[in-house]
Amino acid sequence: MNISKLFKYAIIIIATVILITFILPYNPEEIYNNQTVVQTEQSSQLDSQERNDIHSESHSDRETHHEAHGDPRSSKKMYVILVTGFRTGSTFLGELFNQNADVLYLFEPFHQNHIKALVRDDAIHGATEENTLLEQRTAYLDQMINKCQVEWPMFGGMSLGMKCGSAEENLKRYGTPECDKADKRWDRQCTRRDIVALKLIRLQRIQHLELVPGIKDANVYVIHLIRDPRGTMNSRLGFGTFYLDDIENLKVKPLTPEKMGIAAANLCDREWDNIQYTEKLPDWLQGRFLRVTHDEMSLEPIEIAERVYEFLGKKIPDDMSEFLISHTTVKEKGVLNTSRNSTEVLEKWKNNLKPDIVKAIEDKCKNVMDFMGYTPHQP
Repeated sequence: MNISKLFKYAIIIIATVILITFILPYNPEEIYNNQTVVQTEQSSQLDSQERNDIHSESHSDRETHHEAHGDPRSSKKMYVILVTGFRTGSTFLGELFNQNADVLYLFEPFHQNHIKALVRDDAIHGATEENTLLEQRTAYLDQMINKCQVEWPMFGGMSLGMKCGSAEENLKRYGTPECDKADKRWDRQCTRRDIVALKLIRLQRIQHLELVPGIKDANVYVIHLIRDPRGTMNSRLGFGTFYLDDIENLKVKPLTPEKMGIAAANLCDREWDNIQYTEKLPDWLQGRFLRVTHDEMSLEPIEIAERVYEFLGKKIPDDMSEFLISHTTVKEKGVLNTSRNSTEVLEKWKNNLKPDIVKAIEDKCKNVMDFMGYTPHQP
């Protein structure tokens, strides 16, 4: 073989290597697709940012911010915590959720007798009889919010959405015509429902919620209901015996201004702490806190219901208006009855409380009354 042929073979081999290495892998369609993916991702990121900006702008124009766009908490189950005191209209506020089949409503799960029974049965993870009542309640709230583990409530019968009804009612409540009666049904319905609402009149201070592990990452909304302390104390007088510490002071007969002053201070010190805490909301409660008053609920029940649901970013049930009208214009007796003539209730304390008792309340609750715009009574 001469040199010229060897040279030709070498040229052919080198050309083949170049062809295999550089030319054959070249795929215009693949490169186009890769470019398209990059452009699509960039466009998607831009569109997402534009949507964020638009959403933020629309939220800034709203009176109440119920959630920030892109907040990872909003994809989780919603927990609505109703914080208030005893005899402030909390039962009526709770009915805004109890009447909604999409909501699991828990009526006073913090009742101390209930909590103690759960601790004895080892039903609250990590809680023992050595813990304080606050620690036990905090552990139970952690269990409900982070694990959806709900023990049979002491007042389970007050939860309309857990009652058995017609096939149509059961379908709304349980997703099946059959009533759910099996074990762990509260857990199941907690998992199934979009919203869990808890009425916690025994949560002394809103700040105590921060003791619950992970609560700042949970989809939690807080509604604080507050009432004119004179109306609250008058209502407590009519309740009879009860175990809350300030009630003991109301059992003294004849009731003295000194005793009423102690009870009123017990109420208003808690309320003032809650007011101060929520006036400078921590980051985790920004856009997730709403305060309503007993007066507003009494005089404008439909408007308040709409405000509450708007705050949560939810649609108010169609039949809610009918319920509200029927339960705020009738006149029925009963300390746990939600059907009242609400306008009458607002003024009732003026006729029932003696001037010196009224003054004792006003003296101990001046900061709360000033903040809420309640003026001293002039008989």
